[in-house]
Amino acid sequence: MAATPRQREKVCVFIGSHRPASRRDSGADLVRALINQGVKVEGLYVRPGDRLNHQRFKGCRIHHIPAILRQPRKKILKSFSDPDRNAGWQEWLETFRRENYSLGVVYFGSWLPPDLFSAPRLGFINFHPGPLPALRGFEAETWAILSDMQSFYGTVHRVSEQYDAGEIIWRTPAVSIRRRETPASLLNRTCYAGIRHIKSLVKLMHRGEVLPVSQEMMNGVHASIQLARTRAHINWTEDSLAGIDRKNRAFNGQYIPVPLTLEFQGERRIIRNVLILKGRFGGGLGEHVGEYGKRGSFQGMPVFQALDGQVVLDLMPPGASKPDRASVFASYDDQIEDEALFRE
Repeated sequence: MAATPRQREKVCVFIGSHRPASRRDSGADLVRALINQGVKVEGLYVRPGDRLNHQRFKGCRIHHIPAILRQPRKKILKSFSDPDRNAGWQEWLETFRRENYSLGVVYFGSWLPPDLFSAPRLGFINFHPGPLPALRGFEAETWAILSDMQSFYGTVHRVSEQYDAGEIIWRTPAVSIRRRETPASLLNRTCYAGIRHIKSLVKLMHRGEVLPVSQEMMNGVHASIQLARTRAHINWTEDSLAGIDRKNRAFNGQYIPVPLTLEFQGERRIIRNVLILKGRFGGGLGEHVGEYGKRGSFQGMPVFQALDGQVVLDLMPPGASKPDRASVFASYDDQIEDEALFRE
């Protein structure tokens, strides 16, 4: 007798530690949403210190991702040439293969070697929180804010040997980019748009009803930290008030190890926050025209002439480094709807 789709289904989920986690843990919500919608998730793989180790998911066992995989791709490949480490890896991989998973799901995980991502019958799929192939890399949401994109979506693709390069098999419903959106809030909303609908994709894959589409890898931007640095300063001859505001939200609306800076009085200063002043004012473009007099966090901060108004810049002291935290925009957090979906 032929097995039913439910009997053939045995899914594992690999979750990384850099997933969005503000009011809710999106990794836990992903697993619960799959289980609550009837997907047979039997294995959850996380790092030893991950907070998910202390949670319980119905019918799902928690395993640790081996140490060899908890490092960058180049070091993983180098570790395979170490006889002792490779022996431990082969033993772990054989145990994984014996689980006979039908599909693997990766959510903010690290690079996976081919021996692992080809083990399940249907392979592994990865959720990329941004459009592919348009925006590859780890800072897709940052680039979306900087580029004044009006909408955004996530992409699910097959895991391949290269990052973000596998066949595209699904796109999440698009979310509009709001007027005061930050990378942190956009990432969170995009992830939940995918979490709410991924069950349908998993079911379609097990029924063989998904049509993968190859990526044209030359078409698109590698949204990396290096690319973000090219925009991390104010250009008075090009940046409008709206452009300066986007840069403030992009670099101060999350923690990213790239500060927004300005050359002021012969020194490079980090901009902690920006206050926009619209209207017609005097002063040459980029000129320091005075200090802000009203009470509040901007009091006494320098005012500069921009293309279409003036801006007050909350500057950090000379020589200071960017704080290891998000700035004033960190509290922006949309309410997550359909919370019953994530409860067991």
